[in-house]
Amino acid sequence: MPRSIAREWRRKYPSYSGAAPWLTRRDEKAFDMLGEPMPRVLCCGHTHLPLQRQIGPTRVFNVGSVGFPFDGDLRAAYGILNWSEGKWSTELRRVPYPVETVLESLASPEFLEGLGPMARIIQRELETARPHLTLFTFTFLPRVRSGELAIYEAVDEYLAHSQAEIENLYMELRQRLR
Repeated sequence: MPRSIAREWRRKYPSYSGAAPWLTRRDEKAFDMLGEPMPRVLCCGHTHLPLQRQIGPTRVFNVGSVGFPFDGDLRAAYGILNWSEGKWSTELRRVPYPVETVLESLASPEFLEGLGPMARIIQRELETARPHLTLFTFTFLPRVRSGELAIYEAVDEYLAHSQAEIENLYMELRQRLR
């Protein structure tokens, strides 16, 4: 990256860390968020969801997650950002990842005991490559905090839902939060 671009980027866009706003925003809202002058490329992270999107002159790029994806693809992801002939290009790549080995580690009594009841939610995330902590936090944790459910009961109730039911609940939550 040319040094002048890197300096401008750090000065103008220091607070952009995630891609969540870029996943669902209409172009008009995204233009407002990018401000003026719009960068040529915006790299984001910490969402577990890969994204390559063009918003006007800005290429928004997020590899998602190296080993904990939420897009249904269990493979690890990484990206290549290339500056060539005066323009940026992005490429998302996937490689095999030994998810089974990680899941075996999670199944150990020591791990489950050490992490507590949320270990089973994390285990479900790894098995499905889909987000579960967010939905659990928004839908079940308030009931735990109010004393209606114990945390172990909340985890059991959440995990009793099929993956299809959870996917529908997650989409409803995303619609409400827009």
